[in-house]
Amino acid sequence: MLALLLCLFGTVNALSIESNTGVYSKGETIQIFGGCDAGIAVSISSIGREISEENVRCINSGFDLNYLIGFSDPAGVWELKVTGETEDSITVKVNQARESKFYLVTFLSPSAETHPRGDEINISVRITDTGKPVETENVFTWFPNGRKQRLSPVGEGVYSIGYKIPLDEKLGMWKIYVTVEKETEQGIYGGENSAGTEIGTAPVLIEIIEPKARQFGAGSTVPLQIRANYEGGELPEQMTASVNDGINNFEMESQGGGIFTLNLKTEIGDIGIKRIRFTATDQYGNEGVSAIEITFAEDIIPVVLSVLPYIAVALVILLGIYYRVLPKLRERKSGKQLSKRRKELKKEMEELQKKYFNKGGISKESYDKKIAAMNSELNETEEKLKKG
Repeated sequence: MLALLLCLFGTVNALSIESNTGVYSKGETIQIFGGCDAGIAVSISSIGREISEENVRCINSGFDLNYLIGFSDPAGVWELKVTGETEDSITVKVNQARESKFYLVTFLSPSAETHPRGDEINISVRITDTGKPVETENVFTWFPNGRKQRLSPVGEGVYSIGYKIPLDEKLGMWKIYVTVEKETEQGIYGGENSAGTEIGTAPVLIEIIEPKARQFGAGSTVPLQIRANYEGGELPEQMTASVNDGINNFEMESQGGGIFTLNLKTEIGDIGIKRIRFTATDQYGNEGVSAIEITFAEDIIPVVLSVLPYIAVALVILLGIYYRVLPKLRERKSGKQLSKRRKELKKEMEELQKKYFNKGGISKESYDKKIAAMNSELNETEEKLKKG
């Protein structure tokens, strides 16, 4: 067979690969052959999905290999590659056969359009034949790393498998293929379907531990501390963190355990509200961002010291006014009160005399005593008014 193919397709290079045709259908056999000078490996894949890999002996500077395309293999463009000290590859196209698309494969999950790295997803499908569940052990999918995986039966034609997206998984669209193959008394039948989901970066959570205060004096040194981890508390193997104060970026120092610190120095002229932005990034490009606003106010102590001499002068003036004016105000107030009291005493004395002489409503002893007291107080008031 090899000699005949070499005659048909001509002489091959030291390491080369060919096939008997470029287009196949499921259920057909690919005849692979080529030139070689040592032991080689022949691999078959479809857009990153592994299909087959086999070590092949090199005989008389050539090799040949047959591969039967199964119904559980994906349709599409396939790459046939031979690897030795060098490598060579070709592509062929594999189409569906009528029997290979007999069963209906319906995706139940994943339903989300985007899944971040680190997320756990469930790939679940229902396989039916004219509405009836199909029971088989041969239901397969391919993870992003290209490995073929068998789905487990759940019941009623439902099959599923779980997958946790690695933190370093390639970003972008992941085309999930599911194929099924079942051998019956009437023959072999299959089905195939695909669904897409976007793989995004894993969110890095940032907890701001310091500062607890949100207001500082201008020129202060602000202590900053954060904790960075993935959802669920998992710590990154390698992580860097930085701070942006609106103008400059500063690298934070790792303290271990996802803790990062920095003492942020500010200038005297930094007055107002500053937005402090924290960024944490792991070695795979997964990132988290968080921010706070800090108010920087002018320090009151330098202001007070600068106006202190003026305050002292003002106090001296006020004290001089106090000690000069206040006594005069007191004297003026006292003179008014004495004049008022003098009038009251004279009026009281007149009323007392009328009461004693006209009405006889008071005894002579009581009258003499009261009039003497009033005269004494009136004399004292007159003396104080003369001195004032």
